[in-house]
Amino acid sequence: MSGTICLQYDRLANISWKIYGFYVLMKHLYIIGNGFDCHHGICSSYKAYRTWLQEHHPRLYERLSEFYATDNDEWWWEFELNLGEIDITDYIDSTAYEARPDFASDEFRDRDYHAGEIQAQDEIGKLMADIQITFSEWVGALNRPDYGKKITLHPENSYFINFNYTHTLQDMYGIPNNRICHIHGDIGSGELVLGHNKTYEELQDMAQGVSSEPPDDIEPKELEEWYSQNADDYIVQSVRDAAVREICGIRKDVSSIINNYRRVFNSISSAEYIHVFGFSFSPVDIPYLDEILRHINIEIVKWNISYLTSDDLSRIESYLQSQQIPAENYRLLKLEELLVL
Repeated sequence: MSGTICLQYDRLANISWKIYGFYVLMKHLYIIGNGFDCHHGICSSYKAYRTWLQEHHPRLYERLSEFYATDNDEWWWEFELNLGEIDITDYIDSTAYEARPDFASDEFRDRDYHAGEIQAQDEIGKLMADIQITFSEWVGALNRPDYGKKITLHPENSYFINFNYTHTLQDMYGIPNNRICHIHGDIGSGELVLGHNKTYEELQDMAQGVSSEPPDDIEPKELEEWYSQNADDYIVQSVRDAAVREICGIRKDVSSIINNYRRVFNSISSAEYIHVFGFSFSPVDIPYLDEILRHINIEIVKWNISYLTSDDLSRIESYLQSQQIPAENYRLLKLEELLVL
């Protein structure tokens, strides 16, 4: 039989590899985040995306600045999370005001009620789409890793859940594709997953929505009168709904992603060691860790978790304590400690 390693799922639903006819259960699970690529000299931080945007798409950066605090360095540390922290109340009010039709005009038509809604769809929708397009463009142009920053991994009997879009694991460490789950997509595979974690309802609350729509059973003769009496509320609400829908277009639906990879998460119970390298512990991605914890025995699994700053350290320790992971079962380290000498 060929020595090719191919990913298989055995009867026990554990990830295993068939090598020369034998099944080998996963022993090491790796969680790879953006800090892993940054350690290897890849300019993949969100602040680097900001710099790239300013240079290559300055008009888009200006449009971003109209809705977000993009001039604040700290805003970029939680770029994805902050995409959902958008202040659109002023935009909604001004757009609704500008789009309010002249009911006395001979040129007034019923469609004029929806001018503000269409404008919000065009402006907010294009902004969100352009973020996704340019982000993918930027990822595709990232520099190659520095091979002098290589660290010690345990590729045997290992599986990698990779939150990065790059192929550092394949190119630098020779990890086969079938041992890697690019949970947010990867370069060359199509659309990359990017976004905030706000629900439609949460965004509606942030936009201070009111409900003002014509009754479903209203007669055509009564509709014009209803619009006339409720025009301002209706136009504001239609602009608000359109804006919120478009902002939801760049939402990271973590629950759906987990369900799409249910077989992977159901197959990690044999892991004895979990290595979390370069993972930010951002609220956007914490549900993935929560899901992993549901499938392992926290009393016996050993953790190696990397950090960069003291803030990272505090955030990690807070999470581990909240999940009641025994202190003797985890080690916090810097990736520099694992450099291959």
